[in-house]
Amino acid sequence: MSEPKLIYLAVPYTHPNREVIELRFKAVNKVAAKLMAGGAFVFSPISHTHPIAEEGELLKGWDYWKTYDRLMISKSNMVMVLKLPGWVDSVGVAGELLIADELKIPITYIEYEPDETFNKLVALEKDKKNFEVKTSVCNFDNSDTCVFTTNRYPECISFL
Repeated sequence: MSEPKLIYLAVPYTHPNREVIELRFKAVNKVAAKLMAGGAFVFSPISHTHPIAEEGELLKGWDYWKTYDRLMISKSNMVMVLKLPGWVDSVGVAGELLIADELKIPITYIEYEPDETFNKLVALEKDKKNFEVKTSVCNFDNSDTCVFTTNRYPECISFL
């Protein structure tokens, strides 16, 4: 039997609007549940630490979490980015991608299937200046894993 693989599920989190934070938390939990129901082992830093941060009144910015995330990414076989509105501008997601790239951890991107949560996030993000969805064609290597290159935002790939 082969050793289980661990997916690190990245998603934007920090936002000045509390409703956006809660919607992102809800959305990533839905995707993590779907992946786990399909047999994947998933570590979602937002799913796992949002309730702890809330109870412990921990800092929520990237400066606080980057060392923690580096450790968790280093134990993962893949980083999967959930492309929720705001992912392109997320300091945390950008940091996670740089760490994964540095550690040579494969990166893949997935779309969130539009639903009420997604539509609320889009509406709230559109209220921000310069809202833009950035995408381009993804190039695949032999393992069908999307390879991250700075300033490129690949389309999603199917997973599981």
